[in-house]
Amino acid sequence: GRFTSSLTIVYTTYFGNTQSVFPTTRDIGKDITVDGSGNAIVVGRTDCSNLPFNNSTGNPNANTFFQTNLKGFRDGFILRYSPAGVKQFASYFGGNGIDEISKVTFNSAKNEIYFGGQASDSVGFPYVNLLGAFNKKAKATNGVAFIASIDGGLTKQWCSNYGNATSKTYSVTGLTTDNSGLVYLSGYTNSGT
Repeated sequence: GRFTSSLTIVYTTYFGNTQSVFPTTRDIGKDITVDGSGNAIVVGRTDCSNLPFNNSTGNPNANTFFQTNLKGFRDGFILRYSPAGVKQFASYFGGNGIDEISKVTFNSAKNEIYFGGQASDSVGFPYVNLLGAFNKKAKATNGVAFIASIDGGLTKQWCSNYGNATSKTYSVTGLTTDNSGLVYLSGYTNSGT
């Protein structure tokens, strides 16, 4: 939802599935940011195959960020709401494993949205090559951290993962940018390498 500085409600909304079999299916919002136009960008995770994407914009071509189907046991999701609370965009984001988006930030200098989380399987994961930083191998079998970028027009810029030891875990727990466009992330791992 959105509130004024005096906590007056501008809008509140729900987003989730139509099933009522909790805790079997869960939709969990993990983070939120606001872009330069005042749109709210929400990220999270879901294991539901029927999220309401019927009002979404976006073009399901190879480079536009739009995934209409749950690919694995759990996928991340990303939503964008206008300042008035109108859903502008909603998409799954994931591959064939257990994936989630845990952090999101907006870079006003580049008009780009950055988000990150954890992916458990590289098969089917929506990687996009970034020269010099691209890694699409799920080297950590318990989950690798990933970071991705889309522009304000919802076009994929890049997506890469981080993690280099099998049987270890990596995940993104913090994400921000600075005015020059650099991206900073924090996370956790149980790997010593």
